Amino acid sequence: MATFAYYKITTTDATTISAKEIGDPKSITLCNLDASGDALRIDLYLQDDTLDDIYILHDVVIPGGATLVLEHPEILFDSIAYNLVVKLLTVSGTQLLDVKVAY
Repeated sequence: MATFAYYKITTTDATTISAKEIGDPKSITLCNLDASGDALRIDLYLQDDTLDDIYILHDVVIPGGATLVLEHPEILFDSIAYNLVVKLLTVSGTQLLDVKVAY
Protein backbone atom coordinates (compact mmCIF):
# COMPACT_ATOMS: atom_id res chain seq x y z
CA MET A 1 0.00 0.00 0.00
CA ALA A 2 1.34 3.42 -0.98
CA THR A 3 1.88 6.18 1.55
CA PHE A 4 1.87 9.87 0.76
CA ALA A 5 3.30 13.11 2.13
CA TYR A 6 1.74 16.49 1.30
CA TYR A 7 3.24 19.99 1.43
CA LYS A 8 1.93 23.49 0.74
CA ILE A 9 4.86 25.77 -0.04
CA THR A 10 4.46 29.54 -0.08
CA THR A 11 7.94 30.86 0.84
CA THR A 12 11.39 30.89 -0.72
CA ASP A 13 12.73 28.83 2.19
CA ALA A 14 14.10 25.43 1.16
CA THR A 15 11.67 22.66 2.19
CA THR A 16 12.78 19.06 2.70
CA ILE A 17 10.09 16.92 1.09
CA SER A 18 11.78 13.54 1.51
CA ALA A 19 14.11 13.19 4.46
CA LYS A 20 16.86 10.63 4.64
CA GLU A 21 15.86 7.06 5.45
CA ILE A 22 12.12 7.61 4.92
CA GLY A 23 12.28 5.56 1.76
CA ASP A 24 12.49 5.97 -1.97
CA PRO A 25 9.82 8.21 -3.50
CA LYS A 26 7.88 6.57 -6.33
CA SER A 27 6.54 9.85 -7.72
CA ILE A 28 6.42 13.57 -6.97
CA THR A 29 3.59 15.84 -8.09
CA LEU A 30 4.26 19.59 -8.15
CA CYS A 31 1.15 21.71 -8.76
CA ASN A 32 1.14 25.49 -9.22
CA LEU A 33 -1.98 26.78 -7.44
CA ASP A 34 -1.16 30.48 -7.80
CA ALA A 35 -4.44 32.36 -7.36
CA SER A 36 -3.49 35.03 -9.92
CA GLY A 37 -2.25 32.54 -12.54
CA ASP A 38 1.41 33.54 -12.29
CA ALA A 39 4.13 31.04 -13.14
CA LEU A 40 6.38 29.61 -10.42
CA ARG A 41 10.13 29.03 -10.70
CA ILE A 42 11.46 26.15 -8.62
CA ASP A 43 14.55 24.14 -7.80
CA LEU A 44 14.38 20.46 -6.84
CA TYR A 45 17.62 19.00 -5.57
CA LEU A 46 19.34 16.39 -3.43
CA GLN A 47 21.28 17.50 -0.37
CA ASP A 48 23.70 15.53 1.78
CA ASP A 49 25.38 16.28 5.12
CA THR A 50 28.03 18.39 3.40
CA LEU A 51 25.27 20.61 1.94
CA ASP A 52 26.51 19.92 -1.59
CA ASP A 53 23.45 20.24 -3.81
CA ILE A 54 22.77 17.89 -6.72
CA TYR A 55 20.06 19.38 -8.90
CA ILE A 56 17.24 17.36 -10.44
CA LEU A 57 15.45 20.53 -11.59
CA HIS A 58 17.08 23.96 -11.67
CA ASP A 59 15.17 27.19 -12.33
CA VAL A 60 12.21 25.31 -13.86
CA VAL A 61 9.06 27.27 -14.67
CA ILE A 62 5.67 25.73 -13.83
CA PRO A 63 2.94 27.80 -15.51
CA GLY A 64 -0.08 28.92 -13.47
CA GLY A 65 -2.54 26.06 -13.05
CA ALA A 66 -0.08 23.46 -14.39
CA THR A 67 1.17 20.28 -12.73
CA LEU A 68 4.57 18.63 -13.15
CA VAL A 69 4.85 14.92 -12.34
CA LEU A 70 8.23 13.23 -11.80
CA GLU A 71 8.66 9.46 -11.60
CA HIS A 72 11.47 6.94 -11.87
CA PRO A 73 14.15 7.21 -13.24
CA GLU A 74 14.15 11.02 -12.76
CA ILE A 75 13.80 10.77 -8.98
CA LEU A 76 15.78 7.60 -8.38
CA PHE A 77 18.41 8.36 -5.72
CA ASP A 78 20.01 6.98 -2.56
CA SER A 79 17.43 8.01 0.05
CA ILE A 80 19.75 6.98 2.89
CA ALA A 81 22.41 9.49 1.84
CA TYR A 82 20.32 12.42 0.54
CA ASN A 83 17.39 14.62 1.46
CA LEU A 84 15.11 15.73 -1.39
CA VAL A 85 14.55 19.49 -1.22
CA VAL A 86 12.25 21.86 -3.14
CA LYS A 87 12.64 25.64 -3.18
CA LEU A 88 10.55 28.40 -4.74
CA LEU A 89 12.81 30.90 -6.47
CA THR A 90 10.13 33.58 -6.68
CA VAL A 91 7.28 34.22 -4.32
CA SER A 92 4.39 36.63 -4.04
CA GLY A 93 1.38 36.79 -1.76
CA THR A 94 -0.65 34.56 -4.09
CA GLN A 95 1.90 31.89 -4.98
CA LEU A 96 1.30 28.36 -3.74
CA LEU A 97 3.03 25.14 -4.71
CA ASP A 98 1.26 21.93 -3.73
CA VAL A 99 3.58 18.93 -3.48
CA LYS A 100 2.57 15.29 -3.16
CA VAL A 101 5.22 12.63 -2.63
CA ALA A 102 4.21 8.97 -3.08
CA TYR A 103 6.31 6.26 -1.39
